[in-house]
This record gives sequence, C-alpha cells and structure tokens, in this order.
Amino acid sequence: YDKRVLYQTYDVTDRVRPGGNVLGAELGRGWYGLTDPNEWYFDQAPWHGEPALKAQLEVTFADGSRQTIASDASWR
Repeated sequence: YDKRVLYQTYDVTDRVRPGGNVLGAELGRGWYGLTDPNEWYFDQAPWHGEPALKAQLEVTFADGSRQTIASDASWR
C-alpha cells in the first residue's frame, strides 16, 4: 500500500437512465486498515489513513461524444 493504489472499475451502462442519476459508494477499512493495536502492527503501517474515494464516470453518448464526470472536494 505504500507503493501502489488498488482500484476497481464497474460498467454501469445498464444503470444510467435519462434525467438525474446518483453515484454512490460505501467505504471501509478492510483487513489492512485496522486502527486498534494488534500483533501485526497494522495500526502503525505507513499506508494507514482514513478511507478515501476518487470516482470517475465516463459517459459515451449515442452520437459518439464523451463526457467525463470526476469526483472533487464538493462531493458528499
């Protein structure tokens, strides 16, 4: 975790509808993000930090044009 960032991608084509849409995500710490002291010292690991999200939605319209919608500090 101190050298690379893991990510996941999803094809949401069948979920996007005309009009307003919502993009949601649930974040968790996972096994390597433990905050309690333990025998593996994961709580002191250099990669330890609060869960974070960067999201990007790439939309290709029927006419072939594209739009990229990316998360920023205004997302809640």
